[in-house]
Amino acid sequence: KDLTRLFPMMRLGRVLFLACFLCVLPFTIASASQEEDEVLTLTSPIFEDAIKAHSHLLVAFYDPSCSHCKNIEPDFPLAAKILSDDKSIKLAKIDASREPDLVKALQLQSYPTIFLFRNGFRILYTGGLTTDLIVDWMRDKAEPPVKIINNFQDLQKFRDTHKNRTQVIGFFKDLKSKEYEHLAEASYHPLLDKIKFGATADPELVSAQGEESANVNVRFPSEDEEQTFVFAKHSMVNNSLLPWLFDNAFSFVGNLVDNVQRYYHLQRPLCGLFFDPVAPESPHLLSVFKDAATSFKGKASFTYANGSIYLSRFPKMGYTGPLPVIALSDFHLKKTIFYPLSATSQTKELSEWIGGVLDGSIPFPRKSSPPPEKNDGPVYIVTGDTFRETVLDPTKDVLLEIYAPWCGHCKSLAPIYEKLGTYFSKYETIRIAKLDGTTDDHNIPNLEGYPTLIFFPAKEKRVPIMYNNPDRTFESLVEFVKSSASFPLLEPTEKSGLKDEL
Repeated sequence: KDLTRLFPMMRLGRVLFLACFLCVLPFTIASASQEEDEVLTLTSPIFEDAIKAHSHLLVAFYDPSCSHCKNIEPDFPLAAKILSDDKSIKLAKIDASREPDLVKALQLQSYPTIFLFRNGFRILYTGGLTTDLIVDWMRDKAEPPVKIINNFQDLQKFRDTHKNRTQVIGFFKDLKSKEYEHLAEASYHPLLDKIKFGATADPELVSAQGEESANVNVRFPSEDEEQTFVFAKHSMVNNSLLPWLFDNAFSFVGNLVDNVQRYYHLQRPLCGLFFDPVAPESPHLLSVFKDAATSFKGKASFTYANGSIYLSRFPKMGYTGPLPVIALSDFHLKKTIFYPLSATSQTKELSEWIGGVLDGSIPFPRKSSPPPEKNDGPVYIVTGDTFRETVLDPTKDVLLEIYAPWCGHCKSLAPIYEKLGTYFSKYETIRIAKLDGTTDDHNIPNLEGYPTLIFFPAKEKRVPIMYNNPDRTFESLVEFVKSSASFPLLEPTEKSGLKDEL
């Protein structure tokens, strides 16, 4: 459970992390120096314990062949030495070329990549790579994220100091309360890292809020508008403040570049306006887009971006038209639908289209190959258009393979799967089928790879069974189908009675 907080986008399974080990190695093979004594060298088996042992662990992932990694060789150990007087801070390094599983889990793309692991959360390092900048960044992050405000003067100073940042201030009768714990927990979340948090239990400041119970106030930079969270109106079983902040501590219609991680975390449908910022109609379109978005708060996330940056990606998603355009994506279905705009598009028009997509009356475009001229082989070929009538047929148990033509594992499975289809062809209630996942929609959310084998029971189509056994031998697949079957598997001589029974 701890790991799901560190790697929220990955299913890590049995990730192996055991005990913390201190050793002294430079970023590249060289003789050890005194400065490097303060840098931990970590490997996968000891990674988790290192995170648990240090409340603020800054980890640099490097590749010995990377020239950029070599450039920070002197600064990283020097920063570690300067910070060694703070026992809550530790710097570490991992040779990514030796840790492919960890690289995959963290989705590392380039080196050096540096993360701060703080209070169970992972934060991307955004500071500079010189000694002083590393030290300053770490000392800032090591400060308690919630500033305690003791009086009106403290409050005014907090407001003025952070006037260019979104501010979240909690007003509590007691700073040892459960409500305060929820605020403190939220303040550590990496998606809220750019927000300044404060808290007070000063009676005058609390009473001035006009609320009988503890509450949290959000103020945006250079804006008079404020949002208030009242704890008494929400459940205290879980930290309901955290999802509320995701919705209310940010501009409802935000820039895509600055908010993409938050949108992915929320997993709501994402509706984006892609336009040319210098086009004369752009201010009007952004205004009507924001007006339309207000009707769907809590149902979808809304964003905008310079469309010229993304236009080359749209053809792969099914759109080849010009800007401006609205794109609405569903994270679970992994589908996107587009709506071209004109210079005179209005709020009502946009609202009707967005609402139609969200309520399903305007369907996402469906990908489908043309059905084969003949489909009488041992393995039934399913397309996007025939998925419902074949896979969701309530009279048949269906084993479906979702494959990719280029997939080596799929090619290895092909003769075994053909044999499986031949074996079960004698049973009228069993269908062995396959679908090309690269060309046809299949309604399977969060598909992780190819081949994927899924059994759809005749009587429980809403509860398909994933075949997770790495053993894809003919015998194992036969046993899986038989053990999952909804109907008795009668031999061909008994088939005539089976139809009447069904």
